[in-house]
Amino acid sequence: DRFAKRVMAWEERRRNTQAMRGLIDRLKVMPRDQHLEEVWSHIQQVFPELDYADSPRPVKKQHVLGVYFMMSRFVQGDFDYFWDTLSAADKAAGDRQQYIENLRRLRRIYEAASPAEQDQMWLAMLLHDVGYTKPVAAFDHPELGATMVPGILARTALPQETVEAVTDLVRHHI
Repeated sequence: DRFAKRVMAWEERRRNTQAMRGLIDRLKVMPRDQHLEEVWSHIQQVFPELDYADSPRPVKKQHVLGVYFMMSRFVQGDFDYFWDTLSAADKAAGDRQQYIENLRRLRRIYEAASPAEQDQMWLAMLLHDVGYTKPVAAFDHPELGATMVPGILARTALPQETVEAVTDLVRHHI
């Protein structure tokens, strides 16, 4: 019966949305010593499209995991992590206090965003390199990724406004 199929489809989208939000919540509190392969398996459960095995850039998975980890450190206010990872030359050229203050300013902007806008940022961060899961020239991956995002997020119950915002963020590789 068509009604039952529609209800089942809605329930699946709702479950997928809950799984996605659970993933974002987990990433927000990821500890510094988190084993990233565990995180990767959770990410792939929620977003199976993020399979970089055939990527023209084989190190892409490690890059993407690094981005997730840095966003987690940022949201938690672990600004020393960022300073600690700078090269010696960058540290010598920079002012630690100013560097940390700039990160604090950025975090205040993030915190001023609505929960829906924060989710959009996290989704864009999670999907920013999805174009690399297909054979693509490096400079074309944002546009290819943007064409993939609506299909990926169609498995969720997210509002169209969120899908469009995330698509735009991926397209502009922000």
